[in-house]
Amino acid sequence: MTDELVEKYAGRLTVLRHFDDDLGLLTPASALEFIGADTASDAYLCGPEAFMDMIESAHTGPGTVYSERFGAAAEPVKAAEEEIPAPAAPIEGTVSIRLGSQRVSVPLQAGETLLESARRAGLAPPFSCEAGNCATCIAKITDGSATMRVNDALSDDEIADGYTLTCQAVPDCSIKVRYE
Repeated sequence: MTDELVEKYAGRLTVLRHFDDDLGLLTPASALEFIGADTASDAYLCGPEAFMDMIESAHTGPGTVYSERFGAAAEPVKAAEEEIPAPAAPIEGTVSIRLGSQRVSVPLQAGETLLESARRAGLAPPFSCEAGNCATCIAKITDGSATMRVNDALSDDEIADGYTLTCQAVPDCSIKVRYE
């Protein structure tokens, strides 16, 4: 369908596919390189919040940026008189991940999601929205436990069966995860 639209609107529509696995993560500089001098054009975005924020900050011209956002609402700012809790003590342990025939283990890092641990280990696991909405990053916890920050995709039964959204799951202890 996309190719048909590009052909139908030749000279007016350009589709650029950027695969992070092949080209690395986009940066403001690479976004500006793509945008070039055509800052009067409109841009249409859908993707992870951090990606859209980066593109919006790089697109400084008079064109309008239209964003389709699915992220969670921002947390309210704490009032000055509220006591801010001390950070939790670091958790010691290991994150072990199986993705196809690949098996890796990395030291657990406090606050890091399973998806972030997998990337740090050099894996390229499936993901899409990174907001807990799409379930592209689903994996099964085979040992240990994790707490999901957001879950707008999995049913209670799936969670009870050990499935989690790796983009939102922060390990509570040493953990083993298998992408299926």
